[in-house]
Amino acid sequence: MKEHRLGLAVTLATVLSTSATIASAQAAPELDQQPEADADLATPKSDREPSEVVATPTIEQPASLEFSAAIPDGTELEKVASAVEPPSESRVAQLVASANAAVVVEVEEVVSPAPVPVAKQPAAITPQPAEATPSTGALIKSVAASTNASELGTIEAAQPRPSTGMPFATPSLGRVAQGTIDDELQNRLLQLQQRQQQLEQQIEELKRQIPVPNREQVTVKTPENNRRSELKVFAGPVFFQPRLSDLMDYAIEDPAAPNTLATSGEVKQVELEDATAIRFGALFRPGGSAWDFGATFTQFETEGSSQAEAPTNGFLFSTQSHPFQNDQAETATAKANLDYSSTNVEIGHTFQIGRQLGVRVFGGVQAAAVDRTMTTELDGVDYTNGKIKLKNEFSGVGPRLGIEGKLLLGAGFSLFGRGAGSLMVGELSSSFNETDNDGADTVANIDYDRGGQLVPVLEAALGVDWEAALGKSAKLNISAGYEVQQMFNVTENIRFSDAASPGVFTREKGDLNLHGFFVKGGLSVEF
Repeated sequence: MKEHRLGLAVTLATVLSTSATIASAQAAPELDQQPEADADLATPKSDREPSEVVATPTIEQPASLEFSAAIPDGTELEKVASAVEPPSESRVAQLVASANAAVVVEVEEVVSPAPVPVAKQPAAITPQPAEATPSTGALIKSVAASTNASELGTIEAAQPRPSTGMPFATPSLGRVAQGTIDDELQNRLLQLQQRQQQLEQQIEELKRQIPVPNREQVTVKTPENNRRSELKVFAGPVFFQPRLSDLMDYAIEDPAAPNTLATSGEVKQVELEDATAIRFGALFRPGGSAWDFGATFTQFETEGSSQAEAPTNGFLFSTQSHPFQNDQAETATAKANLDYSSTNVEIGHTFQIGRQLGVRVFGGVQAAAVDRTMTTELDGVDYTNGKIKLKNEFSGVGPRLGIEGKLLLGAGFSLFGRGAGSLMVGELSSSFNETDNDGADTVANIDYDRGGQLVPVLEAALGVDWEAALGKSAKLNISAGYEVQQMFNVTENIRFSDAASPGVFTREKGDLNLHGFFVKGGLSVEF
């Protein structure tokens, strides 16, 4: 009896080992046939797009029962053998029938169309020929010959499942796959929550590091106000051509034409020479502001001279001397000087119109001084080293307003235009002094001062600007263009007009025009 039980236990162990081998052989082809599907299933559900997951019915495959059990030692085999009694032939038939019914139930449960998340285009599965293994019916008959149905269920529940990296095709396929995906989703969600907490902690730490007592006062900087403070200094020449509205005449060369009863000929006058003015200034713009503060100073000096003499058998008449005393000379020499200086102090605001155009509106104060002197020396006939000196001096100050536009052209170049106007109020002083006999005789000497003289000023400029970076905080700027300035009522000319009335004279107002090319070089520093 003991030997019979021991044989039965050995037979049972052999059947269980064969079942495990069959299950592994059936699972291997499925893994080899679906490399792409397995890779997709191995990917967590949270990493795949919802639109890529579709439900496809499970492919029907022959159902198989899997068995595995640890082989007990000799004592355990005796216990198992003692618990199993050899069944009768009727009992074997009953067990086979019940096992077949269980297989049908298992197969129906396996082929149920449970939705399994797969890729949109699952790889085609080509059934591979299975290896020669015992049929399911023969396996069941062999198992039924060794044990009963209750023992079969106990052993099946105890057997381990093979680990293949994907849910195994068992009756609980849908539940196992869904459980795996849910676990990975929960793990992923937990990781995201932990990362969010870390970021929030870092943000709070950065906020605590801001050295501002009240965080509501923190200013968010934009490209417009994110600029640093800038200081620009510039200087350059201005090639002015000065012109005065009065003639600055001093004599008439009369050839004594026979048909002329009074006088004729060419009027001799002094023309001021073109000269170079020096201009320099500075501009400061506070950081994060569109306002700026600047000052400019311009200094200009020029002179001119002319000579005249009486024509043969003709006359040389003075146009400036007092007609009561002298009027003819043999020779005449005239010299003129002009000094001009201007200081502008202004406040500007720049408006950015698009990305290419900027408009700056500025206003401030202009102070200017204009001194004009003309000296004529006459000799011969009525004069003995006679001298006539005219002098005008103006100094005034007044408000100044203007507008300047700058259009970016690219490659550091830009086109700019400027227009401004001012109204200065000041004092105009004029004097006339005439002497003869080497200065021993004074013919006329008068001074005239007039306060509250209004001098309007208009100016315009057009040019090209080029800018290049010299480093992270320094820039080089070069500008060139043409400039025009017009000053009204800035000079005065005194004339004695009646020989019969020595004290009668007239005053003639004159304007000053300055125009010419300019070049300006500048250096700006940001800090």
